[in-house]
Amino acid sequence: MDVSNRWQKSAFVIGHKLSTFLLLFLTTSCTSVSQRLEEPVATPDEEAILSANAYVPPVLITPKTPRFPHAPRRLGKEGWVVLDFMVDPKGKPYEIEATRLGGHKSFVEEAVRAVEQFVYEPASLNGRPVHARTTRRIRFSLGDQLYPRVSRDFFHVYQNFLREAFEANSETAIHQSYQQLSAFGIQKTGEMELLNFAKALYASRIKDHLRAMEYLTDALSLENEDSVFQDEERLRHLQSLFWLQFHNKNFGAALDTWQRIEPKLSDSRKRSSYTNLVTQILGYKESERAFAARRSINGTKRFAHKLLTNAFTLSNVEGSLTTAKLYCISGFIIYEIELQVRYVVPPNLSDCRLVVTGSPNTTFTISENP
Repeated sequence: MDVSNRWQKSAFVIGHKLSTFLLLFLTTSCTSVSQRLEEPVATPDEEAILSANAYVPPVLITPKTPRFPHAPRRLGKEGWVVLDFMVDPKGKPYEIEATRLGGHKSFVEEAVRAVEQFVYEPASLNGRPVHARTTRRIRFSLGDQLYPRVSRDFFHVYQNFLREAFEANSETAIHQSYQQLSAFGIQKTGEMELLNFAKALYASRIKDHLRAMEYLTDALSLENEDSVFQDEERLRHLQSLFWLQFHNKNFGAALDTWQRIEPKLSDSRKRSSYTNLVTQILGYKESERAFAARRSINGTKRFAHKLLTNAFTLSNVEGSLTTAKLYCISGFIIYEIELQVRYVVPPNLSDCRLVVTGSPNTTFTISENP
């Protein structure tokens, strides 16, 4: 049964407090990181602005509804898949990779099969059709409602965790309520969103900012119209995600998140603090100073990373990595991974997203501008 309006209102009141708490907590804990970044200020020149304006991304004109796999349908389980892929100058997708998954693993095959049949208006650069990268979220939903449903039983467990986390009576009580929530049998995409938000909050409390970033990314995986988060709450979550990305030196993704925040942020003081951080990120982009961060392969055996610069190195691997793929404007490249090798993006490619393939739970260091 779906959550009643009364229950939803109660959850949103607590959720509002928790999302505000998470944002305040991350802003405070990550400020010290921003204060240590003293890089040169970068200002885009006129030529770069004109070049960016000349690019038009691919536009989906003929979608294909994926088949709902039998196993999760029988169990009543919904889910979603995030796919990275290229679109050729004729509008056909290729090199399709599942980089994030929420739900049953059989969703991946059906999502890929559906995207293979998509037809796009191809991207263009200076009026000429070009190869281009894009990302698509494929949602598997049971029923006719666009608004994801949340079961009554899940809601009670989720509300209990929020209450414990907000009141913070004891770390033991918070941990117990978190374990109870994590063990709940998730079925709906709305439940996945809320669970991932709860996981992000818990990870932040124990200062595991990398996992907090990953969980919050998944919590915000659905488009606005399909999400359980209201607009104001979603904006606060995006701000928290920006701080996590900045803290984890996921600078390319942070710039993408800022593009989602900027049109909706009316508070001039908050806007100033974000633009200062964006300026620091752009300083990293224009300078030749290296920066590095620890990353891990997820359950899809993939890791996706938006590059800020045009050079990177993979090192300090614990586990196994196999291939690295670059999805860019104007082209695609695949590498057999060699550690400590400096990979340089060719000058004819730009706005690249790196997808690394390897064994689940493999950890490694990615360095940009090495």
